[in-house]
Parts: sequence; C-alpha cells; structure tokens
Amino acid sequence: MQSSKLERWFLLKCKPRQEQRAVANLEQQLIEAYAPQIDVSKIKRGKRTTETEPLFPGYLFARFDPHFVSLTSVQSTRGVSAVVRFGQQLAEVSDQAIRDIKDKCCNQDAPEVSADLPSKGDKVHLTDGSLKGLEAVYQMDDGEQRAFVLIDLLGKQQRVSVEQGHIRKSL
Repeated sequence: MQSSKLERWFLLKCKPRQEQRAVANLEQQLIEAYAPQIDVSKIKRGKRTTETEPLFPGYLFARFDPHFVSLTSVQSTRGVSAVVRFGQQLAEVSDQAIRDIKDKCCNQDAPEVSADLPSKGDKVHLTDGSLKGLEAVYQMDDGEQRAFVLIDLLGKQQRVSVEQGHIRKSL
C-alpha cells in the first residue's frame, strides 16, 4: 500500500496477550502495525532466563489514514479490542515518538532491562532485613524471590539465603 500523507500513528487496545496476533491481522489488511518488545531478565524455577515481553502490554500502534480505512474494520480485527480515544478524538502518536521507541527497542547494544542483577562472585550490599548494611558475595538464585550470598561472620564465610529485593550490586 502506498503511504499517504494523511497516515498517522494511532494507539490500539488489544485483547489480553494478543498483541502479535493483532499485528499479523492488521498487516494482512495492509495496515502498518507495531507492538514494541523488550528483553527482560527473570528468575524462573531458580534459573535466570531472558524473555521477550511487550513494552506496553495490551497496546500496539497502527499507522493508517482514518479517512480511507474504516475504524470498524480496525476495531473488529482479531486481537484488537478498541481504538483508544479521548472523548471523540482518536489517540494519535507522533512519528517522532514511534521512531524513538523503535530506536530504543531495536538497538542491539542496549543493555537488558534488568542488567543490574548480580552474577556469581559479584560483591553486593544487603539493604534490608536483619543483615542490613553488610557486604556479601553473590552466589546464586534460590528460587524466584531469594538468593544465596556468602557473608563473612566471625572470620568464616557463611552461606545465607536472603530476599532478592534486599540485595544491591556494589559498584
């Protein structure tokens, strides 16, 4: 489809976890669609994994000219729930905002969102709990909410399980 000067980016609400389905179905209608995604570091079953998730869960951007594309056909696209509006005004997104999002999401050299998570052997500070203020050595994840660290107590290193939220990587 040839780009019209009246084509603009609009915000669409998607059905739960159907952003990619909506993008595919909009593109079949020759409507440019974009659902930005990011890599997120998570801990699952005690292991650190990297997953790709939507940057804006439940939303995507679509570029079309509302004078030539029926809003009803856009809203009835599989995966799309609604065109976001403010009163009667469609939620329009600037081309510059879309370019900025694409630059940030597509930059392969960009660090992961949770790049501050410690790795084995990193020095960490305990920021809360009964051991607050102590320095430790990060060992490994202990499930989704906890981690093992080594703490120097009475001249001997002790392995202790602490909450993930209570440790901060030392600089």
